Amino acid sequence: MPWTTPEIVTVVAAAAAFLAFALWWTRLSRRWRRGALRREYLRRLHLPPSLAADTLARQLERVAAKFPGRTEAWYLRFLMEELSRDRR
Repeated sequence: MPWTTPEIVTVVAAAAAFLAFALWWTRLSRRWRRGALRREYLRRLHLPPSLAADTLARQLERVAAKFPGRTEAWYLRFLMEELSRDRR
C-alpha cells in the first residue's frame, strides 16, 4: 500500500528531528569533553587556579601557533601528553 502525504511528512519530520537532536548532542558532548580535558590539565599542573589558567592559555597559544588548524581538544590532549612526558 503506498504511503500517503501525511505519513511521508510525518516520517520526514521525525527524521529531521532525530538528525537535529544527534547534531545537538554531538556538539554538547564535545563541549563536555573539552571542559573535562581542560579541568584535568589544570589539575595536573599543581598550581593555584589563576596561575594554572594563565599557564594553560599561554600553552594553548604556543601549541596553536606550532600546529595551526587543529581543534582545542586536540591541543589539550597534546598538552596532556607533553606534560606527562615531561614528568617522567
